[in-house]
Amino acid sequence: MNDKIKLITPLSLGLPKTGQETVYAIGDDATYQAGWWLNTVIATNRTRFIEKEIVSGEIVILDLATGLMRPKDGSAAGCNDGNVTNWFDAISFCNALNFSGFNNWRLPNVLELITMCNFSVRNPSVWDIFTNIQTAEASRYWTSSTYKTLTTQAWYISFLDAYASAQNKTQGQHLWPVRTIS
Repeated sequence: MNDKIKLITPLSLGLPKTGQETVYAIGDDATYQAGWWLNTVIATNRTRFIEKEIVSGEIVILDLATGLMRPKDGSAAGCNDGNVTNWFDAISFCNALNFSGFNNWRLPNVLELITMCNFSVRNPSVWDIFTNIQTAEASRYWTSSTYKTLTTQAWYISFLDAYASAQNKTQGQHLWPVRTIS
């Protein structure tokens, strides 16, 4: 009977930590610090992000927690030069993007984009390895996820203070493409 039990290999390393390290109440996020890096074999093996320049001048960030690759610079060619666009054009831009030697980029879903957020900082609330993040009201980035209750809207993530909301798909927001590391 035991020979039929097989180990299940996870598809990724799991959800990343949020970044909160200060305990405000016993049992909060910082108490447990659940997420990637928890129970690592080597305590100092905590490198989540790796910066790579695959094509000259086109720098990407490899996220070892999620298995995703993203452009490093939010105002460079990989992110539509930091320009805003409507949701439909954001999807088209990402699908047609040829950046850093790859042509299989896409607009991330809401869960993929929120993993860029570092919840222990504000303005911007993004891990500091990423550069040129749009802040203030212009800090909104489209996701590929449609808002279920009103399908004329899509989810966006605000990098000002790490929150998700929905907006009409015809409005202008920034974009930050993603691709699966393969």
